[in-house]
Amino acid sequence: MKNLFAVITILSLVVSPAVPVFAAEIATTGNQSSDFGGTGIWVQGLAGQANQRENKDYKAFQDNLMDYTIGFDRIMSPHVRLGGSFGYGYSNKNYKQNRTGFGSYGVNDHAFTTVLTATYDSIDLCESREKGKYSPEAVRNQGIDGWYVDSALGFTQHNYDLRTERFDFSPVMEVGKSDYHGQEYTVGMEAGYIFNFGEENLTHVTPYTSLDYGYLYRNLSKVKGFGVNDYKVKGEGATDLEQGFGVQLARSVVSEKLGTFIPYVKGEWLIAYIRDIQSQNRQRNSAVFGAGVIFLNKGHMTCSAGWDMLLQNRNLENVGYGKIRYDF
Repeated sequence: MKNLFAVITILSLVVSPAVPVFAAEIATTGNQSSDFGGTGIWVQGLAGQANQRENKDYKAFQDNLMDYTIGFDRIMSPHVRLGGSFGYGYSNKNYKQNRTGFGSYGVNDHAFTTVLTATYDSIDLCESREKGKYSPEAVRNQGIDGWYVDSALGFTQHNYDLRTERFDFSPVMEVGKSDYHGQEYTVGMEAGYIFNFGEENLTHVTPYTSLDYGYLYRNLSKVKGFGVNDYKVKGEGATDLEQGFGVQLARSVVSEKLGTFIPYVKGEWLIAYIRDIQSQNRQRNSAVFGAGVIFLNKGHMTCSAGWDMLLQNRNLENVGYGKIRYDF
């Protein structure tokens, strides 16, 4: 619940009486910001694959993933942004069955997600705008030491399509199908401190920690297609609490004609304090390695592309993603 308290704390800073967000900008320039000033909009696409090896009490599977998200945020005070996002995700998970009488077994998941975000930066966002640093990526890689806290509240509606083949009920293959639903609630927080090195502070080192809580409830599933052998799977919930400790190393490369390129690498160790999901209930430790590049053009556009690899004892996941953001 520490994440929830963090979100409430940041929200309380926003709703409390404060100087208008662009008061400093108006005082120094004499120009009134537009109605959309301080607002950022972005789109992101993600695709990847997860593979789990078979072992005792574990089923082997291959999971193909993709996700599309659109979001926005707005500066509410010199240090706070509030925002939200809406996304659609698709997962196609196919299990390997090494049991007599069983054929293929797979689950498709069409998921719709809504997320509310609140971020706090010790670096002044209004002063950063005056320097042409609009997006969070630009603010945190401009060569100023500072700390940040990102927090999020999310809800996901899962729509599952299950298909299973069996030969043990009859000599002819029978196919069972089920359409059922699930609801997932998440709370997350990440906090880090940005250190800058070099004569022009172009090298950025950011140690950070994250804490994520999630609860997923899968509703009752009725598998039909086996005649008198149709069956039900009762609804059940799964809780997950995981903390991460990581570091990111980035370097700003400035081009006078194009803008600023910021390549980065990162590594993170994840430890699950609570993990109820049956297929992963013994995989309490994970490692994440990633790399990517952020591009800040000389105007208001921020583009980024990255790749993350998740390593577990029996699980390997690779994900690639791209993001485009425009700030008014």
